[in-house]
Amino acid sequence: MKLSLCMIVRNEAEFLARCLNSVADLVDEMIIVDTGSIDQTISIAKGFGAQVVQIEWPNDFAVARNVSLSYATGDWILVLDADEYLDQASQRVLAAFKAQPPPPTRFRLKVVNPDAQGEITRIYYMDRLFPRREGIFYIAPLHEYVIDTHDRPTPSADFFELVIQHVGLLPELMQSRRKLERNRSVLVDALKRFPDDLHCLYHLAGVTIALGDHTQAWPLYQRLLAAFREPPGPDHLFFSLAVIESMACLECLRQVPQALDLGVIYQSSAEHHPDYWLLRGHLSRRLGNYEAARSCFWRCLNIDERTLEQPYRPVSLNLLPLLKLLHLNRALSCHPGLLAERRIQARQEFRDVIRRLLLLWPAGNLQTLSQNLYLLLAEAVLTEANPQHSYLSLLPPNPSDLAKEVMQVLGFFQADFTALLELGQPITHLLELPADGLALAEQLKRQGHDFKAVSLLHLGALYYQRPDWVMVLADWITQTGSKVRARQILIEARLAFPENPLLAELSAQI
Repeated sequence: MKLSLCMIVRNEAEFLARCLNSVADLVDEMIIVDTGSIDQTISIAKGFGAQVVQIEWPNDFAVARNVSLSYATGDWILVLDADEYLDQASQRVLAAFKAQPPPPTRFRLKVVNPDAQGEITRIYYMDRLFPRREGIFYIAPLHEYVIDTHDRPTPSADFFELVIQHVGLLPELMQSRRKLERNRSVLVDALKRFPDDLHCLYHLAGVTIALGDHTQAWPLYQRLLAAFREPPGPDHLFFSLAVIESMACLECLRQVPQALDLGVIYQSSAEHHPDYWLLRGHLSRRLGNYEAARSCFWRCLNIDERTLEQPYRPVSLNLLPLLKLLHLNRALSCHPGLLAERRIQARQEFRDVIRRLLLLWPAGNLQTLSQNLYLLLAEAVLTEANPQHSYLSLLPPNPSDLAKEVMQVLGFFQADFTALLELGQPITHLLELPADGLALAEQLKRQGHDFKAVSLLHLGALYYQRPDWVMVLADWITQTGSKVRARQILIEARLAFPENPLLAELSAQI
């Protein structure tokens, strides 16, 4: 089987070599259509033996894609972008694919978007591997996709073992390459030619949101929603995402009740997507309906990832709804208007959610997780305070158990702190002496890691029962302008250290 790599590029010198190197031993020819590069893109492509075809940018991605297909001579086509590549596992999968005669099928591949830390932020599926035959070509000027107009079209099948790594959606890359402005130009031009093209209308609304103009985006979403006489089913390519984005747009325009109403109207079209329940729960909580919000977050957690076809964020299936439930149950456990039994239930669910989060830790988004768990666990282990003043009575009150909870949290950050400070010993060992804990927090603060410094000092103050550290902590937080947060910490500290007169005095000053 002869396999052709087909690409379109422009000024991709930063990424192209990695892309081509990842498939150089697997493809039989490389067809690269260049639309006007002024950097080293063309020379890099020729260095890999690619056939480079230079054309003027047609302001239409499908047109450029089809030019690349027209030059291919292989039996099969593999389509990649310059900011994509195959890792070693996917290289082995593609090699095995070539070794046996494949069925006449268009294969949907899994495309993942890692962030700068390697966390997968978005997953979607596209036809990127298909036989070269008449009738198979690209349509749509932006976010183009493959169709088959043959009398007997080839079916589409999933081939998720072959995963494409895509780095081009990192925010800094989007901004530096002005992708958003380019995309908007392409879509505006396309809608002038095809004013009823809902695919272009949807993506133009999304680009307008990404550019920060919610006021201009909302009429575009209105046109899109009005174009459907009744809500389509979940198989629609992009309508469910349009519903979710419309809800988010209305919230940004401070129309929260309208956003929630829209979500209820179109529930049947979007309820299969985790971001729908995540956003609906968020809106419900903003409107004071805590129980409805809780139900939405649990619905989000119960979605099977294998059933998803639209683009989605993996954290929407676990980390984000769990964090939402953590904060929600914190509030419910302290709500003075609730029955005592309901507050107890909320405290139990708080504990359960913490356990699920800690199980997620090795595979979760560490930055998001740490910033939430630092404060919530620190405050949770502080005291069995009056729930009307604090939500800190959520973990066992026994001092030894509290110490274990604090040290467990510190243990999860051991590698993080050790790498950060290039220490040769674990963070828990450094905290065996109270002075070391304060010194380490001060070192973090000097290095600009304010959040970690505050969090570490907070945990240390709880573990060592050091009210003087609490006063240092309150001073640090006050310097950032967050007097409300400083007061909260001092109030909690006064409950934990009622005999310390300095805490009361400092609380009155802030």
